[in-house]
Amino acid sequence: MNSSTPIPAAPARLTFFPVVAAILLAGLASTASAQQQARQQPARAEPAAPAKDYNQRALEIYEFRKAAQSGPERGREIYFYKCWMCHNELAQGGAPKLVGLFQRPTLVSGDPVNDATVKAKILNGSANMPAYKHVLNDADLTDLMSWLRDEKCCWNSDSLPLNPRYKGATAPARAALYGALTGGPKGLVKNARGEPIEGIMVQLISDETAIRTTVYSRGDGRYEFPKVVPGSYTLRIAKPREFYPFSRTKVEIKGAETIDDITLLRVTPGEFLPPFPQIAAQLSGSEWLQNLPGTGEEKKTLTVYCNFCHEYQQIFRNRYDESGWANIIFRMTHGAGSPLINIRNPGRLTAEEEAKFARWLASVRGPDSKDPNFVVQPRPIGRQTKVIITEYELPRLDISGHDTGGDAERHVWYSTHRSSNVGRLNPANGHVEEFHVPLPPQPNALPGTHWIYVDPKGQVWGSENWAHNIWTLNPKTKDFKRVVWNVQEPVNSPMGGNYSLDDEGHIWRTREGEVSRINGIDGRKMEAIKTKKFPSTYGSAMSWDHRYFGGGAWPKDGVVIYDRKTGELYEADTSPNSGPARGEFDGEGNYWSAGRGGSLIKFDIKDKRVREYPLPTPYTSLYTARADKNGEVWAGELNGGRYLRFDPKTEQFTAYTLPEPFSMDRQSWIDNSTNPVSVWYVDHDGWLVHIQPLD
Repeated sequence: MNSSTPIPAAPARLTFFPVVAAILLAGLASTASAQQQARQQPARAEPAAPAKDYNQRALEIYEFRKAAQSGPERGREIYFYKCWMCHNELAQGGAPKLVGLFQRPTLVSGDPVNDATVKAKILNGSANMPAYKHVLNDADLTDLMSWLRDEKCCWNSDSLPLNPRYKGATAPARAALYGALTGGPKGLVKNARGEPIEGIMVQLISDETAIRTTVYSRGDGRYEFPKVVPGSYTLRIAKPREFYPFSRTKVEIKGAETIDDITLLRVTPGEFLPPFPQIAAQLSGSEWLQNLPGTGEEKKTLTVYCNFCHEYQQIFRNRYDESGWANIIFRMTHGAGSPLINIRNPGRLTAEEEAKFARWLASVRGPDSKDPNFVVQPRPIGRQTKVIITEYELPRLDISGHDTGGDAERHVWYSTHRSSNVGRLNPANGHVEEFHVPLPPQPNALPGTHWIYVDPKGQVWGSENWAHNIWTLNPKTKDFKRVVWNVQEPVNSPMGGNYSLDDEGHIWRTREGEVSRINGIDGRKMEAIKTKKFPSTYGSAMSWDHRYFGGGAWPKDGVVIYDRKTGELYEADTSPNSGPARGEFDGEGNYWSAGRGGSLIKFDIKDKRVREYPLPTPYTSLYTARADKNGEVWAGELNGGRYLRFDPKTEQFTAYTLPEPFSMDRQSWIDNSTNPVSVWYVDHDGWLVHIQPLD
């Protein structure tokens, strides 16, 4: 839906105000007996459902409406999320390809191909396919069928769908996005009693560029935007959760004007929120898990094995029976890498563990399981509100964004994990220049770039994790060069796509039981240092002075550090299921690693000791961690909807709540040239995020 779609906020306020007034009047009862009588009275009527604000990206994702509200374009989106993994042109496992489905005489089952038989197969599934009758409604099924019949069906990884929200292509040139980080429009957020509310995310969306600027109300309820470009905006509350949505379109901003007070009305007077889809879509993965029943072991299994390829919303918006969940778990835990093209045996879990996991998921997200009333996590307070979050639309949808890098001009680069384009953003106006990576030379290889890095000379490096190549790009000439990477894995299985460069432009990694230095021009191995404990690392980092190489040893529990000066190799253990992954060195040579088990992990280079810092949000994990010039460490909490800033001196986290419930940060870029330091990352679901703290 277009970003200027109005939200009927005013009618909602008029409709629900009598309920709020009644609640306020009831609260005036002064005696214990009156309060007790109120408790014993019949339950109040159920609150009305909140309006749907499709400027909340999470709701678009929840309902498969990023591309369109209905029709074949929406059907393509449903196909990508529900069909592509098993039915794409490269996938192993026996699922039939769906291109030209309605030109065939029969299905694999022998039934004739027609609307009735295809719908029946989708709804009822098969021995190896989950039944979607509790997942897709009639409108979903109609749109999916319209796409399966479309001549463009089914999916083209070389040319992803265009993003209807993106407006950067026509954005006028500017020197900077903001005139200053303070001094822009300002206002007050309050509740129905007139009391200020802290930690509310107030957002402006530019009608001209679609760039989103989010600020936070302070303890006194007041907020202040940066000096934005004058023009027309949508003013809204991002992720209102316990409040009814608020949105005003066509708000004219001229400078530092005071905006009319924003009064927010609660959906319910109490703490527990009804499980409306509009509220469920706003929950972070952490909030989903804290609200669902289950043992610590069951929830830990999900966080360990399902936290790094997608957000938990992808799981919990569905309902399958136990057989359906078992089919999905098998594909997810046996598939190689996020495309799941190649099937590996054994999988990550034993057969008994898979069955136990499926039983739990069927009990909490089965056809008959009931949604609980939701408890949400606290809003930001104090220092957590002293930040500006800027979000940029990108030209295409479903990019599976992965890495972020920056060049000397402070343009921001991003990689797409399962498609052929990489992009360069101009932060001043939101314009994105796409660079089409030529299709891999390997037959039947899925395109996609994992690692992306801009070296000091301005050359861009990328790794093709599925095709097994390293490419370089000259942005001025747009010339791509490739080096075929010799690895043991078959094409379309991950080759270990994270690398680092030394000061001579050579590539470092840990793979196949050795730390290797590889020629960046021809792929020739130049050095090899045998490891004793950990055969590989997921992370690959070079220290600022190029003395140390290091990486987290996920899926093992440990880190590998190599001292290029002394030749010493350190292989340090970490706690069970800590899963150190990607990370970076700080200015003192300490290696910081993202713990997929829910911690930030430090290898102290002086005393050769590991320290682990539990994350502040339950059921979350990290994919990467980056240190800035001041020694602070930054990381996105996967499935926490928060971005973390860790001060090693105080050993304290500052958690910045994001406007969307996701924080799928695979690799960020620290801009040390700003004051204060700021951070960029591309969210896996397809937008670029700039985090600018005010202190």
